[in-house]
Amino acid sequence: MNVDFHSHSTASDGELTALELLRRAEHNGVQLMAITDHDTMAGYLSVRDQWQGQAMRLITGVELSCVWRKQLIHIVGLNLNVDNPQLQEGLKSQQLARLQRAQLIG
Repeated sequence: MNVDFHSHSTASDGELTALELLRRAEHNGVQLMAITDHDTMAGYLSVRDQWQGQAMRLITGVELSCVWRKQLIHIVGLNLNVDNPQLQEGLKSQQLARLQRAQLIG
C-alpha cells in the first residue's frame, strides 16, 4: 500500500492547496493520505466533505510544534478527532504562539 502521512498544504508552509495536494498524490498512486499542516487542520477541513467517496482514502493529521528539553520538535498526529473541542483549542493556542514567534523574528 502506498501511503503519505506527512504532507503540508498552503494552510501552513506547503506550495499546493489541500485539493491540489490530494489530486497530485492520487495521480502518483497514493492510496492513503494525511494532510499534516503545522499546528492546524485547516487544510484537511477545506477538503473533508468534497473528498468523501474518492478512491484514495484521506485521514486526519497535524504536525504539532513543541519544545522538549529546550529543543523544538515536531510531532505528527494521525487519525485524530477533528471535532474534539480540546484539540481545536490546543491548535488555536499553537497557532497564536506561532504567530507571536513570527512577529518577534520580524
